[in-house]
Amino acid sequence: MKEKGVRRSLWLNSQLDELIEETRKKIGMSRSAFLKNATMRYLENISVITIKAASQTAEKKEQNQQADQTIPNNPRRLEFYE
Repeated sequence: MKEKGVRRSLWLNSQLDELIEETRKKIGMSRSAFLKNATMRYLENISVITIKAASQTAEKKEQNQQADQTIPNNPRRLEFYE
């Protein structure tokens, strides 16, 4: 069954887009899944999503942690989060 949702579009600079594409391909995620999971993690990090809501995504969180271990340290990553 397909999940109900809303289609969004956003503008990304080329460098960020390339980084997203490289990363999602390395961990085997679709672009949509990668961006959705990145957004969920960001909302968790800034405490917008409560622990109860975050626990509902525990399986996804575990997948992300496994994926984080497969991505080599990439100094380009840091410049977008500083």
